[in-house]
Amino acid sequence: MLEGWQINSIVTLTSAQPWGPIDLGSGVSGSGDLPFSPPASSPNRWDFFGKTSDFKPKTFPGIPFFGGNSDITMNPTTNDACNSKALALDGGTPGLTVDALRAFGCYASGNSFMIPPAFGTFGTMGRNTFRDNGFKNVDFSLAKNFKWGERFGAQGRVEFFNLFNHPNFANPGTVRLTATGTAPQPGTPFTLLNTGSFGLLTSTVGNQVGIGANRQIQLSLRASF
Repeated sequence: MLEGWQINSIVTLTSAQPWGPIDLGSGVSGSGDLPFSPPASSPNRWDFFGKTSDFKPKTFPGIPFFGGNSDITMNPTTNDACNSKALALDGGTPGLTVDALRAFGCYASGNSFMIPPAFGTFGTMGRNTFRDNGFKNVDFSLAKNFKWGERFGAQGRVEFFNLFNHPNFANPGTVRLTATGTAPQPGTPFTLLNTGSFGLLTSTVGNQVGIGANRQIQLSLRASF
């Protein structure tokens, strides 16, 4: 019973994949690519400040969104970091950056945040600014070989795919921010759509055995002669 055992494993570790947002809805740059004829030919991008690792994609509820407040007697958003940065970019006096923040809100996680650029300007974010959580998977198999005489043998085998039942979520890909409202201009309140899906992990990599599925166990018996 102590002879004929075989152990095998496959460990797959991959680095994080890039993802990032594009703004197809606000028209904040005023470049003429209106949000109501998607897809826009020249998407707008926002400004990001902080560590990209703070914007790791996550399961529900995704990366927090802080909606804008068009009432000029109140703060632009409920996030102080976004408010302070927009005001600083305007030189200390509320201007077009604060106006954009009031109109479209911001995203913030940890000590990092993403805000819209000032009306009439383009944001500084590049493509694929953020990274997902990578892919980690362990497959394992255990086999026992039996032999009777010179000609007959058998092998019993148990195989575990995703041994630790670790979820591997699909990259959120390119998140498209869209908005509803009238013509984009300072002081006009907008409603950003799909704000709750920004950085949201919604599905696993795949449902095939050994590729992103939950733990699966396979038993087999093979006879040889």
